[in-house]
Amino acid sequence: MSQFNIYKLGATHLLKLLSHLPWAAKESEQKTYLKLVRKVVCYNQGKIADYAFATNESHKRLRKCYQHILNDPSAAEEKDYEALEKAYQEISVGLIRQFKGYAKKNFEFMAEFCELKDFNRKRARFCVKSATFKNQEYEILPIAGSVPLTNNVAYSAEESTGFSAVIHTGKYFLCNNIPEQTKARKYKNSRIRRNQVLDFYQLPGWRKNLGYRFGDTKDNSWIRCWENGNLSQQITDPSAFYKSTLVVPLSLLARPGDLSDAFIKNFEVHEDKIILGFLCLDHENINFFNHKADVDFAYIIADHLSLYWVHYSICTNQSSIFQKSYDLLTSNNLGAASIN
Repeated sequence: MSQFNIYKLGATHLLKLLSHLPWAAKESEQKTYLKLVRKVVCYNQGKIADYAFATNESHKRLRKCYQHILNDPSAAEEKDYEALEKAYQEISVGLIRQFKGYAKKNFEFMAEFCELKDFNRKRARFCVKSATFKNQEYEILPIAGSVPLTNNVAYSAEESTGFSAVIHTGKYFLCNNIPEQTKARKYKNSRIRRNQVLDFYQLPGWRKNLGYRFGDTKDNSWIRCWENGNLSQQITDPSAFYKSTLVVPLSLLARPGDLSDAFIKNFEVHEDKIILGFLCLDHENINFFNHKADVDFAYIIADHLSLYWVHYSICTNQSSIFQKSYDLLTSNNLGAASIN
């Protein structure tokens, strides 16, 4: 998909966003949101161009190092493998670090939007997760978060109702009352102990929900329904035990004519979309997100993040040189020390 088409798609979401705002009749507030969207577009336009250049240059250096060894393996020295390892790390570590920086800035835009629509001092959390098609299913891996990630282990998309729904429909997923939907057996998450919810958790009434929303009270009964045992550290932040979630795909339209066949054949297509990952928005209160303005703005952010991830995917998952370099380093003791 060309950058022009991405911005055309972004403009579509912008127009929908403005039409969905309940305060759309107020010109001053429209201008506030337009300024925020302009900040998003202006920031990402330059950064995407810069990232495209960086990924291309890094891949060229990797190819050069790999070809140098391949031309005469018997003459290759330790310094040649060290150069290959450095080039590999530049992509596998350096470019991911850059992406996290871009994602963090976009999380700040998302937080600014949430604060404009809701002055609740309990802030929403955001994260980006990649989606890789392996062994006939999607593997989910956390990449970047607005708060430090406590779980960086890959898992199946089928373990989460949100990811599974997005993959099978190609559309966003929103649940504004996870406790209620879990008790109704309509929502699952690998971190939520469903039996604990079904057997012991009592849905709070409106008075308690008001206290959770506007006060300092924590729903400890709900927190105890979450599993922390498999995480790298014990979680103490109550926002990690969220009750509302919005999941928007990082995706490209893959209908006939949208993308070339040569491009599409390198990706898995579901519901006329190539799904590269997910932008996840969570909040510890119920009924925090809406199906209109929140979804449209989240798509504007996700559409930009998808372009970064396309460039990264092209020089990693879609690159035979990247995989061959990995194989060469892991099979040779001279360069295998630190590539994982």
